[in-house]
Amino acid sequence: MSIYQKYYQPLTISDAVKSLVDAAGLAAVIAGGTDLLLEIRQGRHSPVDLLIDVSEIPEMGRISLEG
Repeated sequence: MSIYQKYYQPLTISDAVKSLVDAAGLAAVIAGGTDLLLEIRQGRHSPVDLLIDVSEIPEMGRISLEG
């Protein structure tokens, strides 16, 4: 069983959103993916067609409270 068919690592939020919208099948957004990959291997989550890894997007590497 293949866990995923395609892997994409965008560098911007816009590219990540576009790839999610354009995905032909089931897509999942990850930032590491350990939990999702284990769930797929253990049969608790369906395999995905596309993994979108947002770990290289600078804005996704921090949490801030504004306002």
